[in-house]
Amino acid sequence: MVALELASLKVGFSGTRSGMSKAQRMSVADLLFIDLCPVGEIHHGDCVGADKQSHAIAGNLDIPVVVHPPLNPQLRAWCAPAAEYRPPKEYLSRNGDMVDETDAMIAGPYREDEAIGGTWFTVRYARQQGKPIAVVYRSGFVRWERMADIR
Repeated sequence: MVALELASLKVGFSGTRSGMSKAQRMSVADLLFIDLCPVGEIHHGDCVGADKQSHAIAGNLDIPVVVHPPLNPQLRAWCAPAAEYRPPKEYLSRNGDMVDETDAMIAGPYREDEAIGGTWFTVRYARQQGKPIAVVYRSGFVRWERMADIR
């Protein structure tokens, strides 16, 4: 397998609407600033909680953001500014778009139970697509899947 070009790396992010723990936020920042650097852009789903936090982290690191908002505005974070905004879509559809448009995914789930939630749906879809994934647990521990493909 050919390694991806790091200079053009597009990273998707999916996380809990409850928000990431401090340890998760620190690990996500390390992933973007150190492990995956340089990141060309980050994509997220524009929901309250972890998406909004990832938007702030990307802003602090001067990483352009592509926003994939949900059709239902109830949990939308209305993150701004962004390099691009995609048209609003149903949750699972826009999650699939984020995976399809990126080279690797970062997930910040609330629970370790993979059967529950949109974040785990997104992780499962990314696995099916053969995407590299970094799952960042609340403790800050990062579980790498296929990340050797981008190094």
